[in-house]
Amino acid sequence: MAAILKSAKMMAFADGAMTSDEKDVIKRDLASFGIKLDTIESIAIEHKADSMEGAEVITTLSNMTTEQKKYACGYLAAVMLADGEIDDNEQKLWSLLSMLADFPTMTIGEAISFWNEN
Repeated sequence: MAAILKSAKMMAFADGAMTSDEKDVIKRDLASFGIKLDTIESIAIEHKADSMEGAEVITTLSNMTTEQKKYACGYLAAVMLADGEIDDNEQKLWSLLSMLADFPTMTIGEAISFWNEN
């Protein structure tokens, strides 16, 4: 969860700032895993995410199952789209993370659809 959260935060800040819409998508996904915000558990996950180095994030993401990778790919696409526009840096980061973590090849639309359905 920490690697996915770190990736989501990176995606949100890729265009220079995290919007409230991006923050809402990130928080909503944590809640879908049963992680209540502002609890010791959520604080611990956020601390772990903030302290992760890029290589650790990629290693963790690349070791996920195919279904988990599809979900993460869709989640990152949802964060990228949350503010209503896709910045070039967000697109590049999404593509780079997808390649390095060996995510299945998906369009942004396919990724969002998978995320919404799961």
